[in-house]
Amino acid sequence: FRHSHASLLINQGEDYLVVKERLGHASITTTIDTYSHLYPSKQKDLADKLDDLL
Repeated sequence: FRHSHASLLINQGEDYLVVKERLGHASITTTIDTYSHLYPSKQKDLADKLDDLL
């Protein structure tokens, strides 16, 4: 349930820092290392946002 809960939050666009706090991770690195692989499209979304800023 814990992994699914975090995955759903991240998929809905919740900030990793909020998820980190909900899960009680001491470091944001733990959250990102554990869950970022689930959403490779977020990398493209981030790149697109940065492109728009530039």
